[in-house]
Amino acid sequence: MDLLCRLRLLRLVSPDVRSSGTMALDIRTVGTAHNPQVTGTIRMQNAALSTASIPFGLEQVNALLNVNNDRVQISNFTGQLGGGQVTAGGFITYRPDVQFNLVLNGNSVRLRYPDGLRGADVPLLAQVAAVADVYDALTTERPYKRAYSMTDALQTMKQEVAKGWWDPHIFEQFEKLVRSGTGNFLSHRAATAAGRYNGSAC
Repeated sequence: MDLLCRLRLLRLVSPDVRSSGTMALDIRTVGTAHNPQVTGTIRMQNAALSTASIPFGLEQVNALLNVNNDRVQISNFTGQLGGGQVTAGGFITYRPDVQFNLVLNGNSVRLRYPDGLRGADVPLLAQVAAVADVYDALTTERPYKRAYSMTDALQTMKQEVAKGWWDPHIFEQFEKLVRSGTGNFLSHRAATAAGRYNGSAC
């Protein structure tokens, strides 16, 4: 069976879903109805998927899934989520039981919480704490990355400001504090507070 369908048709099944792009099915089935042998591929091209109940959605998804009897193997999966890049791999088995063995990687992904608030809707104190917390994360050594210098951290955040991730005025004032030597104290306090409220430090 060869089938090319537009993902916007998902709205016929669930009006709450916003989707676009195409999905191509190339599926072959042999055997009996009780024991079918299914093989083939599923390709997604420039797909996007979101719902009104979730404050973020997948965009620019390009994927290749290989179907082999009781397993769907993710051979390739790339997309955008929260302004960053995501990739996925692994497999899903659907017989005799549904099981997942998946790996998801994200780079520069930003998710708005709570309830998808953005811009001026986010409390001012939360915006300031977020900027300070990110600076602290960038300038602190972690098992998966080196510690950025002050210059590199501020340059990285300037690029994020240009993408609309941070309020330009708040970042401008924070940069002045950092260069005056006050920002390091503020970012440490913000990270400590974030760890206290989340149960663990970043």
